[in-house]
Amino acid sequence: VMDNIYNIQGLLAPDGTVVDINNAALEFIGVAKDLVVGRPFWETGWCADDLELQEKLRAAVINSTVCEFIRFGARICDSTGKQHDIDFSLKPLKNSAGEVVYLVAEGNDITDWTLLQSELLAEKEFTDTAINSMMGIFYVIDTAGCIVRGNTAHQQLLGIKDNIYNGMSVLSTVHPDDQWLIARKMEEIFTDGYAEAEARLVSIDGSNKH
Repeated sequence: VMDNIYNIQGLLAPDGTVVDINNAALEFIGVAKDLVVGRPFWETGWCADDLELQEKLRAAVINSTVCEFIRFGARICDSTGKQHDIDFSLKPLKNSAGEVVYLVAEGNDITDWTLLQSELLAEKEFTDTAINSMMGIFYVIDTAGCIVRGNTAHQQLLGIKDNIYNGMSVLSTVHPDDQWLIARKMEEIFTDGYAEAEARLVSIDGSNKH
């Protein structure tokens, strides 16, 4: 095992008994190496109080002897009681005869990443609620002129479902006679930051011109 890395790493026997463990893993739960070496991995401090996680690890050890790689997420408490989101994996090491001689257990702390994902999701839900409460249509385009997202009113007008625009060009939603105007206004937006125009919109099936 490697002691010069920050992620949890351990070497297990094929039956899940801890053979060796790195310092990062020991410091995480605040125990000495001799208290975990020789014990089943699922009975150590990383999951001692979590029966569900114990069973998951036990099953992972059994399955890893026939699979090349097992990976799952787990929530584990450190020595201070703080919860961490861990990206956990088990990988078998085989000898020249193809027999599993060791299992490499690794855990990467992804707490900051999951927190960021939660914050981004909350922000998206907030902005979705805000734009969907608008009375008129609202949509966002990228620099290529493709629609990235729109509010409920815009989706209903065009016949779009679940905010899936699939790279739809904003010009394809405009009446052919008005496309030249919108194209020019888009150039103004990207150069001047602002533009105004009135145009007729067309739904994706070519009907319901507005």
